[in-house]
Amino acid sequence: MDDVDVTGLNLKADIDRDSWMITLPADRFGISRDEEDIISSAYMGASMTCYKKYAPDQIWVDLPPLSGLNAMNPPVFSEFGVWRVGMAQQFGFDAPATARIPIAGRSDVRTPISREVVAKVYKDRGAIPTDVFEKAVASCEDDLDIQKFKNPYELVIAPWWDEINQARAKLFDDDAARQIYNDVASCFESEGLKMAEEGFGGVENFDFRRKKNNPYPAKEEIDIALKVAQCQEKFDATPKLAEILAEKQADIIKKYPNEFVSGRQKIDALVADAKQYIQEHPDVYVKTD
Repeated sequence: MDDVDVTGLNLKADIDRDSWMITLPADRFGISRDEEDIISSAYMGASMTCYKKYAPDQIWVDLPPLSGLNAMNPPVFSEFGVWRVGMAQQFGFDAPATARIPIAGRSDVRTPISREVVAKVYKDRGAIPTDVFEKAVASCEDDLDIQKFKNPYELVIAPWWDEINQARAKLFDDDAARQIYNDVASCFESEGLKMAEEGFGGVENFDFRRKKNNPYPAKEEIDIALKVAQCQEKFDATPKLAEILAEKQADIIKKYPNEFVSGRQKIDALVADAKQYIQEHPDVYVKTD
């Protein structure tokens, strides 16, 4: 491919406070959550298709892509903790993108596939004799379609991605980022809280793990999360940190523009192949209607 003109790349942070979403430069070159779901579904579909050849008397089906089972909510940025009051009010410290309750007032929330359908898929698969299952898996080890969709994250394992990860790991070595950290930490202290040592935005000595099958935050959790979000909003902390990180990512992408763009093209091609595979093999995905 020809050398990439970096002036044509979007290397800024896109910040939408109302939807709680921030897109960083590197996000545009990596694998998104929905893309991962589609590729994973193609992998499972390819597996089911191959297994059927060796054990056609068994039920080999999987869940369809983008079923909302793992993520009913649209993407939400929570890299630096709870940064909007609305997030705190509804979710406490839970990450909205993976929470088991829908974001209120959003039209882009997915209706999850019914638990009855999910239960039947896993019940049918669990009924397959172990020796039959193991033989099918072993027989399909070298199947080309399975191999194609098996490890998509190999596309984002490279020295330039290591530099992206290092930029995030060392973010608070930056003077401006450290000042934001100190400002928010001081605000925490004024509210009777202490910033967690293991990460910006967390609260020391507060365990918000919930009882099994309870996706809703307790009042105590919401009250503390609100204080955190108010401190974040006071200093516009998460957007400012995102902009600092975006600048660091932009510098790295400018060093390796051909590699990042080429990687993105490979991801696009893999996603397109995955969508086509899913469309051409409807028999290995459970019907939801």
